[in-house]
Amino acid sequence: MQSFNLPSTSDSTYGLDSSGLSSNGYALTDLFTFPQQMQWAATLSASHPEEWTMKPTNLRLGTAGDDMFHGSGANDIFFGCAGQDWSNGHAGNDLLFGNQGDDHLTGGSGDDWLIGGVGNDTLTGQSGDDYLWGGEGNDRLDGGVGQDVLNGSGGDDILIDSDGGILTGGQGRDEFRLGDGRLPNTPKITIFPPIPDFTIADFTIGEDQLTLNFGITFDDLTFLNTQNGSLISTQDREGLILLEGVQSQDLTPDSFYFGDAALQTALQTALENAVAESNFPGISISVTSADGSIWTRTQGFSDLENQTPLTSDDRFVIGSVTKVFTATTVLQLAEEGKLSLDDPMSRWVPEIAARLPNGEQITIRQLLGHTSGIRDDGADLVAAYLENPEIAQREWAPEDFLALIYDKEPMGNPGQFGYSNPNYTILGEIVEAVTDSPLEHQFQARIFEPLGLENTFYAYPEEIPGGYVKSYYDENGDGVLEDILSQVHPSLSVKQADGGMVSNPTDLNRFAQALFSGELLSPATLEEMVRDRNPDLDPFEYGLGVMYASSPEIGRLLGHDGAQDLFGWRANMYHLPDAGLTVSITANSFSDSTDPVGDLFDQVLLETFLPSD
Repeated sequence: MQSFNLPSTSDSTYGLDSSGLSSNGYALTDLFTFPQQMQWAATLSASHPEEWTMKPTNLRLGTAGDDMFHGSGANDIFFGCAGQDWSNGHAGNDLLFGNQGDDHLTGGSGDDWLIGGVGNDTLTGQSGDDYLWGGEGNDRLDGGVGQDVLNGSGGDDILIDSDGGILTGGQGRDEFRLGDGRLPNTPKITIFPPIPDFTIADFTIGEDQLTLNFGITFDDLTFLNTQNGSLISTQDREGLILLEGVQSQDLTPDSFYFGDAALQTALQTALENAVAESNFPGISISVTSADGSIWTRTQGFSDLENQTPLTSDDRFVIGSVTKVFTATTVLQLAEEGKLSLDDPMSRWVPEIAARLPNGEQITIRQLLGHTSGIRDDGADLVAAYLENPEIAQREWAPEDFLALIYDKEPMGNPGQFGYSNPNYTILGEIVEAVTDSPLEHQFQARIFEPLGLENTFYAYPEEIPGGYVKSYYDENGDGVLEDILSQVHPSLSVKQADGGMVSNPTDLNRFAQALFSGELLSPATLEEMVRDRNPDLDPFEYGLGVMYASSPEIGRLLGHDGAQDLFGWRANMYHLPDAGLTVSITANSFSDSTDPVGDLFDQVLLETFLPSD
């Protein structure tokens, strides 16, 4: 087994005193009293020919309770004990052991090793080339992006990988879920037979299930018997999947699952109708259902003048959906002890607090929940534009938006709910003050990179390769859509930490699932994010950066919507935990009289997934 270069017992950096005891009373030698885990680690190490080397800078041992471990940003080793443990390695090449209990282990960015142990564990590699070993129990393993190695070991496991890897179910009836709604597009060496994107080492016909999320059907597949097994390809992707030890002639449509065909037809019809019955140039949607199927489609145009069709990779401004990313970053900083939600904002941005009524009393928690009483800047921005239209052409910084409301009457007193974008502009400034780094760097390190969000950017001033789609608005009310983006500076149409991101539905679904499944926040923090909510945003309640609703028809609904009415953007991102459903929709227009994005969302939920009859 690979040596882990453990620290000497005299090094206090690792929480060890001169006697070799950790701060929780474990001796260093107790690391090696987990024989089953060591066996799993040795087996995992032997399954990969390359040597994996790490020099740990943070070694932590769990207790008999429910432990929470945050990575140091370098190479971490976390050993859980009994209990329901939550670990996130964040950056670095980490080694996470769950041990006993139903544990939640997340590797973060870097090349990580995750070992579940005994219990029904959830292991998520996120970005990097990761090694996941479920151990005993019915586990859920998700490699994320990168070339991953997944082994369920014992139990009925679900193994998920989006862009290539080696998967072994082990004993039990296992399900293999491959893809993210699109075929891989990474270049391949031209050889025959082609190198497979995905290899399944022990697929058992009639026992295991293969769920394919590539926007294809069984009729799109071709099969080739090779000396290693059945090689499955499509017209657009040679060497997609290798089923080792399987003969092609033994495979039937029953071996595969592509999602509910009738359901997909209904979704396509709903999308086509939403565009046809509105004045919107284009709409993009991604739906992930409880059975693991992913449906991603677009309809319409990204550029009306050139009649350029939308694609699933096209990016849209997502408006206030950005607030969920900002809130998640703030809550992570609170978990790490770098700030408190009950800190007054004056602790971190005193110059801003001094210019706002009640500024010394307003807390970070109140900013997150829109209960600060700070006035919104929308009316003030419109008034400034009417006075001087040239302001639309100049560059805008956070301070410029905040200057619109400085020393003016507040919306209310601290503690009163009132939705106000400057709350999140200020939160972005607080993140930069706490971390001493640009907000876009925090988004990239904490969310974009670990989740592999290749089409999500903090739009300004971050450079966006390939840009984003044009936006349109019926400015004169004559039914003619105007290209709004060309008329204003990007920093005005894509606003800071309250609405400054571009993304697409595929990335938004990935983010929503990661957030609400516990990859990004601990269970306690996630509960607080949803629990501390105000009922005054009809028909929603507002938590700490998330909208919440509940009904007998759909159960709970969590997420956010976004709109830039003057600039022609619309977005929804919602997760329904009781239905196991995630839906994200984006559009490159806005209407004061109709809402095809909202109507499409309602139709997906009520008519397609959750019909009342």
